[in-house]
Amino acid sequence: MNTLLEHLTGLHTLTDDVIAMDFLMKQLDEAIDSHEKITNYIERK
Repeated sequence: MNTLLEHLTGLHTLTDDVIAMDFLMKQLDEAIDSHEKITNYIERK
């Protein structure tokens, strides 16, 4: 799978660590957005 991603993106040094970090950063971004939405909802009540 990594080889496929490397060729599709043109990055030949893509490692499992980079893929994992990218995934975690996206998950963190989603968690922050969800937290903000919940906080805003609670503040409005």
